[in-house]
Amino acid sequence: AAVAAAAAASDPELGVPTLRTLSLADNPKVGGGAGPTAIFTALEQNTSLLSLDLSRCALTDAAAAGMGWMLHENSALRRLTAGHNRFGPKAARALAEGLLLNLTLRELNLEHNWSLGDAGAAYLGACLADNEGLEVLSLAATGLDGSCAPALAAGLAANAAAKKG
Repeated sequence: AAVAAAAAASDPELGVPTLRTLSLADNPKVGGGAGPTAIFTALEQNTSLLSLDLSRCALTDAAAAGMGWMLHENSALRRLTAGHNRFGPKAARALAEGLLLNLTLRELNLEHNWSLGDAGAAYLGACLADNEGLEVLSLAATGLDGSCAPALAAGLAANAAAKKG
């Protein structure tokens, strides 16, 4: 039903109200099987959904690959909440790659993905240098020990300079 709603929201000819926010939070079964792939595929070309909440959906690094590609292709989503999942550094890398060309996402919440760690934060920090759209990145409770600070700082400095210029 969520996939059909997301697909319908991108097709004004269907005569349905436009879906702007979709929350699938607290549904751990969403993260298994073909669920994430179906959702992210439907959202690749969606032009109306602005906010997506996939918190506590048991998403893994494998699901994040599809999420990263969706971010690469989607030009409407403004807020993505994916906290309390099972993301590690591979997920962070996939998301960072998706964010490189994404100019519309403003908020990315990855809180409480305990395995993300410093390696994952370093990937996200590096992508900040080239991403001019993101305004909020939440990495609270992601297992950081501080070794990611140089990568985050460099990304933040380059990001601030790009937004000024």
